[in-house]
Amino acid sequence: MKPEYPPPRLATPGDLTSLEGLLGFLEESCTAQGWPLYVALLTCTGDLRTVLHRWGTFYEATDLGLLPSAWVLDVPRRPKCDGHAQWFLIDYCPGAALLISNEHRDVLRAPLRKWVQRYQPILTPILLNTAAMRRVLGRASRLRGLSGDIMVTQVSVRARLPAPTPRRFIESSHTWTDRPFSGVFDEMAESRRWATSVHFSLMYEPAGGAGLHRVEGSMSRNGEFTSVACVRCLLDTVIAAAAEEAAEEREFFQGRATEDSPTGHFKPLVVQYDDPVFEDRTQNRVLIRVLESLPSAGVSVLHPNPYLRAAVVDYVDGSAYDVCVVRHDRITIVPKTRASAAALERLCAHICSDFRDGEIRDYEEVVAEDLRDDG
Repeated sequence: MKPEYPPPRLATPGDLTSLEGLLGFLEESCTAQGWPLYVALLTCTGDLRTVLHRWGTFYEATDLGLLPSAWVLDVPRRPKCDGHAQWFLIDYCPGAALLISNEHRDVLRAPLRKWVQRYQPILTPILLNTAAMRRVLGRASRLRGLSGDIMVTQVSVRARLPAPTPRRFIESSHTWTDRPFSGVFDEMAESRRWATSVHFSLMYEPAGGAGLHRVEGSMSRNGEFTSVACVRCLLDTVIAAAAEEAAEEREFFQGRATEDSPTGHFKPLVVQYDDPVFEDRTQNRVLIRVLESLPSAGVSVLHPNPYLRAAVVDYVDGSAYDVCVVRHDRITIVPKTRASAAALERLCAHICSDFRDGEIRDYEEVVAEDLRDDG
């Protein structure tokens, strides 16, 4: 039976006179409740104020009149939970928004997913594979004010079963540790495992000489963060680095459909692996099962073996693409007339999470590399 979490204290007007006051209230409230502060990082392809005004609000939204712009959303708690909760939506930086709440994440997750779907593809959660998570921590480790290494304290990973069964081909595990992040990620790569979430700690001195603060938090593949202490420091370090990573990722996925190209040509993507995973032809069937589990999407298998070709339609925004396996070490994704960056990113993230994590690359770059190797 799932535990029931009491409703956290609601903010009063006195708590909402500044961004620092808001963050202080949320941190104090979560400490009193005994759970970490929840932060979701979202990409926004338009002006957030315009998006909320034009699309209406799924939950009642009130502009707090702060800088940066912020809104409080009044959200009914899920069934069996009394009262209402507050979410705070903050215009964090160009192309990115933060959704912060003192609600427990187990209560928050389902209504948040429903709310985000209301605004897709304009407002979408960022998606981080293992390589992107490592890059985020690497960016954060180079920031001025950081003292010492970023330490990984817990990590949840997935790996392919050495002897898969028809019902299960992936195993999961959770490890407690206290090591520098680079060594933990090196070990995951060597053992061909991939991360679903990482808990970390770091020491950071904010600008202005306020002294060193210990920051404890976590980061997951779907852009969810938690903060145990000093949320402002987390925003200035790991979340700031994640926002930069998300901006680069979104630019990589942009303009790949034929309708976005001035020449009318599509620009395929590749999910590449460092070993010939598709030498085993049963992996085609496994990949089909993974594609069929993609939420809000339809899959038509045009050819399963020996080479796979499947047509995928994203029901969220009408994006369409072919997913092909013609080489043993890669999956090729071919956008069609319409294929939004959000839909392509969601598909790649789903494959990397539920099939196997791989390196997402531009098709032309991979082909040019093949030609150099063959030559």
